[in-house]
Amino acid sequence: MRKAAIIDPVGIKAGLEHYDISLLSHLADEGTDVMNYSNFLTDDHTVVSYKTFSETSGSGWFMAYRYLSGYKRSLDLCRKNHVTHLIFHVFHFNAMDEWILRYARRKGFRLILIVHDVESFIRRTNTGRLVKICVHLANHVVVHNRFTFQELCAFLPSGVHEKVHVIPHGNFIALDDRETPGHTARKILNWDERVKVLFFGMIKPTKGLDLLLVSWKKVNPEVSLHIAGRLRKDRWSVYENLINKMPQDAISTEIGYINPDRRSLLFKAADIVVIPYRRIYQSGVLLMAMSFGLPVIVSDLPANKDCVKDGVSGMVFRSGDPDELSSCINRLAGDREMRKKLGDTARQEMEENHNWKTIANSFSSLLD
Repeated sequence: MRKAAIIDPVGIKAGLEHYDISLLSHLADEGTDVMNYSNFLTDDHTVVSYKTFSETSGSGWFMAYRYLSGYKRSLDLCRKNHVTHLIFHVFHFNAMDEWILRYARRKGFRLILIVHDVESFIRRTNTGRLVKICVHLANHVVVHNRFTFQELCAFLPSGVHEKVHVIPHGNFIALDDRETPGHTARKILNWDERVKVLFFGMIKPTKGLDLLLVSWKKVNPEVSLHIAGRLRKDRWSVYENLINKMPQDAISTEIGYINPDRRSLLFKAADIVVIPYRRIYQSGVLLMAMSFGLPVIVSDLPANKDCVKDGVSGMVFRSGDPDELSSCINRLAGDREMRKKLGDTARQEMEENHNWKTIANSFSSLLD
């Protein structure tokens, strides 16, 4: 019987645990023995899980040592458990990625790579290493949309394009606890009755939080903004200076790691989620908002427009244009019926086109 495992050192630290378990549990339904090696354990009885990585972050050589130790433990257990196929998430195409994947291939595993970012948003991507990994180490490469497919294949010889497969990122509908209504979540968070806009996720220059704050000067004062997420390679003072120019109660913040329970409360309580990104290959925040049935406002990047149809499942504004963004916020905040219509359609989009059963079926065909 074929056996597949995900090895994921990021896991619960960046919200990948839902992706990992959703994919593996549906692969199990397809008849595959599945295992997960990460920094968390699951109570899903269809997935055998091992905690081989630490939940805490680090830096420099110490973090590299812990990652390598975790990979070594994971791969040793995979051999012991007779795993045939390994699935890895790839974000940076760095030297550690190449070393681990080369080691895994030497041990006889077949490799499926889920490429989230073609070019890293943190550091310059070594395109030569990208080509080596995709051409010589991966048996299959999975990307989440046509835009990422085109970006990746631009670096690869045409003869290997056939090993790159577009399989959508799955939805987050299972995280939406419908027993907790929005007004209850707002009461727990101590939010007032104003329309609440949420900016959620990692805070770094490509995410466009500064653009949202500039646009806020023209947003109706009856609308408030909540910012929640961790800083990454950025200075909070840039945003703090903009926030200090606003009325005192217009914007609230919680800067740092947001645990899964708190995250769910925020998405239950919010009225609108804004995604003002300057660059993105696929936004998990966007998929989560749509899965919770929230209306979204997104910049007109190809990856965003792959999910959101303007005026149907969300609103789309011209990237980098704060005036158009504030106009969209005011329009949507002032129209409760539109918010309901867009949110319902967004959730339907997630149910139909980001369904985990269909996604697992596509992955199953790669377990050759």
